[in-house]
Amino acid sequence: MGRAICGFQIIEDPDIVLLIWATLAFLTPNGTRETFPASRVCPEDKSEALMRTLVLAMVLGGVACPLLSSSASSQTATQGADVTAGQQLFNNACRTCHTVKPEDNRQGPNLHGIIGRKAGSLPGYGYSSAMKEAGFDWDADKLGRFMATPDAVVSGNNMKPYGGLASADDRAKIIAYLQSTTAGR
Repeated sequence: MGRAICGFQIIEDPDIVLLIWATLAFLTPNGTRETFPASRVCPEDKSEALMRTLVLAMVLGGVACPLLSSSASSQTATQGADVTAGQQLFNNACRTCHTVKPEDNRQGPNLHGIIGRKAGSLPGYGYSSAMKEAGFDWDADKLGRFMATPDAVVSGNNMKPYGGLASADDRAKIIAYLQSTTAGR
């Protein structure tokens, strides 16, 4: 069939390469898809040069695709790691008073769906008057600032004795975790 370059099998048989090339669908200028017959793709007098070009294109395409997909998968893995780390941080810093389960209020309100929720509006929880009158919806930025210094965002809130979480990285991971608990719902 061929030799391997960078872990990819290279097709060197000109008939197979021509068959692959001839069956590829190309996007034409008017936006329609069309498959070209082999006779239009590879006239006899140019077949050897075309075969070399196709093999090179397959090698380069085969190398570029895994590089791009590994970048995307590493980003997904990083996001997954942030969520996992965020859950651990949430458990250590927040779970004494909060949960992510809907309708499970504790000393603090449940944080299920906190992003996008109007501050002080969760039914069934007794917020401070300051939080009820805060007049904003929670977003990641506002929640991060509140987690850092609650009194600076809502003066007179009831998050005592909580003094804030200093690490911006830790706050971002907790927010990623909170967002993940309602993703796709």
